[in-house]
Amino acid sequence: MQARFNKGDGAIFLLALVGLAVFLFLYPRLFPEAALRMEVAKEEIVEMGTAFVEELGYTLEDYHRVVRLEHDADQLRYLERAFGSFKANGLMADSISVFHWSLRWSSEKVSPMIGGGEKELEEQLERLFGDIRLSVDLRGEPIGFEFKTKKEEEVRPVEGSVASEEVDRSVAEGFAKKMLGMYGGDWSFEGGIEKPGSTGTVHQYAWKLRHKVAGEEATLRVSVRGGLVQSFRKAFTIPEPYVQKKEGEDWGGVGVVILFLLFFILVVIYFIKRLRSDLIDLKSGLIFGVLVLLGWLVTYWTQTSSASGEPSWAMMLGFVLTAPFVGGGIWALFSVGESLTREVWAEKLTTLDTLRRKILFPGLGLTLFRGVALVFLGLGVISILDYLGVTVFHGHYSLGDEPLHFWTSRWPSLYVVGKSLLSPLYIVVTFCLFLMTVLRRRLKKVIWVLPILFLLWSWVSVPIPRLEPFLLRMGINGLVGLLFAVFFLRYDFITVATGGVGLPILFYGVAALGVGSGVFTVHGGILIGLLGMILLLAFFACRGEEPSGEVVPYVPDYLQRIYEKERIQRELEIARNVQLTFLPRRNPEIQGMDIASLCVPAKEVGGDYYDFVEMGPRKLGVVIGDVSGKGISAAFYMTLTKGFLKSQARGLLSPREVLVNMNELFYENAERGIFVSMMYGIFDLDGGTLTFARAGHNPMILRHFGKGEAEELTPPGIALGLERGDVFDKTIEERTILIAKNDVFLFYTDGLNEAQNRMQEEFGEDRLIRLVDAFNELSSEDLLRRIQQEIQGFTGETSQHDDMTAVVVKIL
Repeated sequence: MQARFNKGDGAIFLLALVGLAVFLFLYPRLFPEAALRMEVAKEEIVEMGTAFVEELGYTLEDYHRVVRLEHDADQLRYLERAFGSFKANGLMADSISVFHWSLRWSSEKVSPMIGGGEKELEEQLERLFGDIRLSVDLRGEPIGFEFKTKKEEEVRPVEGSVASEEVDRSVAEGFAKKMLGMYGGDWSFEGGIEKPGSTGTVHQYAWKLRHKVAGEEATLRVSVRGGLVQSFRKAFTIPEPYVQKKEGEDWGGVGVVILFLLFFILVVIYFIKRLRSDLIDLKSGLIFGVLVLLGWLVTYWTQTSSASGEPSWAMMLGFVLTAPFVGGGIWALFSVGESLTREVWAEKLTTLDTLRRKILFPGLGLTLFRGVALVFLGLGVISILDYLGVTVFHGHYSLGDEPLHFWTSRWPSLYVVGKSLLSPLYIVVTFCLFLMTVLRRRLKKVIWVLPILFLLWSWVSVPIPRLEPFLLRMGINGLVGLLFAVFFLRYDFITVATGGVGLPILFYGVAALGVGSGVFTVHGGILIGLLGMILLLAFFACRGEEPSGEVVPYVPDYLQRIYEKERIQRELEIARNVQLTFLPRRNPEIQGMDIASLCVPAKEVGGDYYDFVEMGPRKLGVVIGDVSGKGISAAFYMTLTKGFLKSQARGLLSPREVLVNMNELFYENAERGIFVSMMYGIFDLDGGTLTFARAGHNPMILRHFGKGEAEELTPPGIALGLERGDVFDKTIEERTILIAKNDVFLFYTDGLNEAQNRMQEEFGEDRLIRLVDAFNELSSEDLLRRIQQEIQGFTGETSQHDDMTAVVVKIL
C-alpha cells in the first residue's frame, strides 16, 4: 500500500478549507445555537429557581427535581421565517427567549423509564403525580411558572388568608410589579377574570407590553387562588399568518421506522446466509461493537443522569437491557458488510487491514487527513444547503434531542463524543460498508448506486440541528449522504468513518465556544482539541515507515478456511485422478466374455477396488474389494491392496492362496482396526469353470441361463487384516463351479445393496437378485446401467453415503 498525495487530494483539501471557512462564516448567521448565551450556569439557575419557588410559598423538601434546556419551536419557526436566520438569532439573543431552562419538581421520586431520558421522565412524573414547573430564561429571569396536581385538596392557600378577589388581586399585583420591574419596558394592566374551581375560585390577571417586539405582542398572565400564585407566563403572541403545524413529522417518523425494519430484515437474511456458508468473520466486528457500545454507554449515562443529577440503578438496568441490541446490531452489521466488501471492493478495507499489523504508517495519515477534510467539507456543504433551504425554500430549524442534551449535560464534551461514536458509525457502516456494497453487487454500473443511496440516506440525519419541513430535510440529508458516498467510492471505509465521527465533534465544539460561558468554552476547547489530535496523529503517521512488501496482508479467518478448503479440494481432485489410474482404464476384451464395470466413490476418493488379472487369451481373474471406512484413508489402503494383489496374482496361484498371502501382508502393514473384504475368482473358458474364494465380501450373484432364479454364492471366509493368519487360513474356502453360455455373474460392494432412500430403507440384496433375474438377457453394460438406474430411482435425492462398485461378467 503506497500513500501518496496527488492532485485530487490537493483539490479536496483546498475545498475542505473553503468548506470550513463557509461553516465558520455562516454558523452565527444561520444555526439557532449561535443565539445561545449561557450567562448563568445551570447550577446557579437551579439555586435561583429553587429560591424563587420557595418565595412563592411552596416547599420543595420532598420533591424530586428534573432540569433540562428547552426551546419554543413555534417561536423559532416564526422568527426565522419572518426575519431570516441572521436577524432571528439576534432577536433570540437580545429580546425573545426562545431557549429557556425548565425546572420541574415532583412530590414523589420516580426513576427514569428504561431506555428513556429527561423528557420521558418528566412525562412520567406529570402523569403520575403532577408537578411544579418553572421556566427561566438564559439570563436567570423566571418567565413561567405552573403548579399542577391531580388532587385538588393538595392546593395549599396562604396561612390565614381569605380566598377573596381582593386578596388574590393584591397578591397578583405585587407579584406582577416585581416581575415587570425585572423585565423592563412599559406595561399596562389589561384586567382579570374569574374561573370557578372545586376548592375555590381562580383569579387570572393580565398585563401587556405597550409596544411590540419583533412584531409580537408580549403579555404577562398571573393566576392566583387563595392568595397563592398558581401560575404565571410571560409570552409572545405569534402573528396569525405564521401560526402553523409542524410538517411531515408524523409520516417522517413512520418512514424511518419502516426503513429500519427493512434494513434489519435485510441484514438478518445476509447474516444467516453468510454464517451458514462460513463466509463471515465474526471477530472483525468486535472492535466496532465495543466502540459503539461505549458511545451508547456514554450517551445513555450523560443524558439520563443530567435529568436528576445522579445516575440510578434503573438507568444502569436500562443500559444492560439495551446494550445487546445496540452493540450486537453493529457487530452483525459490520461483520456482514465487511465480508461483502471483501468480495466486491476489498481495497476499501486496506487501511483497516493494515492497522491490524501496524499502528502508524503513511497510509493511515493520509486517510485521516482525508477524513478530516470530509468533516470540513461536510459542514461547509451542510451550511450552504441549510442557507439555501432557509432563504430560498423558507425552511426553519427543528432542534432535536441532541442539541438540548448537549447544553443540559454536566459533561457536554463527553456526551458529544459518545453520540459521535454511536449515530455516525451506525450510519456509515449501514450505508457505505453494507448498503453500497450490496447495491454494487447487484448493479453493473456504480452510477446507479448513487440515486438509490440518495433516496435511502434522505431518511436519516447526522446528529446536528435539522431543517424543516421534512421534504426539505430529506433533500439535504440525501445530498450529504452522496458526499459521503463519493468519498467512500474514491477512498475507503476509515475515511468516511473519520468524517462521520468528526463532523458532530467539530460542530458542537464551535457551538460551545460561542455561548460566552467559561464551562462551555472548556468543553468546546476539548472537542476542537480532539479533532486537532486526529490531525496530529495523521501528521506523525505520515512521517512513519510504510509497511514493507514482506508484511503478510491480513486475511480473515473465514477466507483462510475457504483457501484451506479449496486447497484440500484441489488435492482431493488430484488424489481422485491418481486413484482412477489405479483402477482399470478399460475392460478386458476376452473372446467369449462380455465384461462391464462401475466405480462411483461416495467422496472424492474412496476405498472400493476392482481389477482384472489377464492370465491368457481364454483365462481372466476378476477381483473386487472394499476397504473399511471412506475417504483418503480408505483410498490409501485400497492402493496398498492393489499392490499386494498384483504381486501375488502374477504367480498363477489359486484364489485361496492369493487371499491367504494377501492377508499376511495386509496384517503386517496396516493399522489394527483396518480391514478389507474381497472376492477373487478366475474364469477359465477352455475348462468351462470359475474358481473363486471370498474374504468376508458380499456374495457373488450368479444367474445360470435357463436354470431358474439367480442365486448367491457365499463360500466361507473372513476379511483381510482381521487376524494374523491362522484363523484366516482355517476359515477361507475355495470353490469351483461350471460355467455355460449366457451365464451372468455380478460382483459388487455393499454400496449397492445398502443404498438408502429418505426413509432410511436399504435397497437390499433381494432387489439386486430380482434385477439380475429380470434383465439377464441384456448385455453386461446394459444390465449394469439398469441396476444403477434402479438404485438412483430408489434413493431419489438422498445423498450417496458409501462407495458403489460393481463388475458384471456374461459368458458368450
